[in-house]
Amino acid sequence: MASVKARATTLMVKGLRAAFYSESMDLKEMRKGFEVLMSRFSLPFNVRMTRESISGLRGAMFLPENVRPKCSILFLHGGAYAMGSVKTHAGLAAHLAKAAQAQVFLPSYPLAPEHPFPQALNLLSDWLPQWAESQGLPFFLAGDSAGGGLALALH
Repeated sequence: MASVKARATTLMVKGLRAAFYSESMDLKEMRKGFEVLMSRFSLPFNVRMTRESISGLRGAMFLPENVRPKCSILFLHGGAYAMGSVKTHAGLAAHLAKAAQAQVFLPSYPLAPEHPFPQALNLLSDWLPQWAESQGLPFFLAGDSAGGGLALALH
């Protein structure tokens, strides 16, 4: 028998599919729905979020309280390259920071279709060396879904 958590996840995914599977849905509506859904995932206790601009790219930094990080993680959000933001992925980035005991930067990169391929990849590729140097720590690239694809392309 599936656990309560597994059943809840199944219901959430079915609801997500129903909410976003409409060929007539406007991209603005999809982005707003994704934001509303994902904002339900809260930040863990003892993780501080600060909005920052690092080497010209805006985003948010997540740092567990009372932790002197030994590494940085650049976390690129998912969202089919057309959705996602600091708002949608703050909870995930904060949990990653807490679990890894690291500082995590979640940048706001340009989204399609307003910024077609390869604009986001080119911007991040040009920006990454400056960010890495500014950290003064070893760093890791990470991402979920489309963000994972970007992280692999940047490697």
